[in-house]
Amino acid sequence: RMILAGRKGNTLTFYLNKQAAYVGHASFCKPERESPLGPITFHIECDDIDKLVDWLATKTIGGVPVDEL
Repeated sequence: RMILAGRKGNTLTFYLNKQAAYVGHASFCKPERESPLGPITFHIECDDIDKLVDWLATKTIGGVPVDEL
């Protein structure tokens, strides 16, 4: 998972494409060159990073979260 690459201790850093976010879509990207206007950068500190990632990037089937099936 791309989002887990930014994990360091109890801090999570990830980037969203700015153009995609402008039109209401979340598109994870790398900090360099994937977002021509530069990415939106998030730094989150949390006691349970795994739980946070599960919440942010819930596994879905047909757009429905698996835990709701």
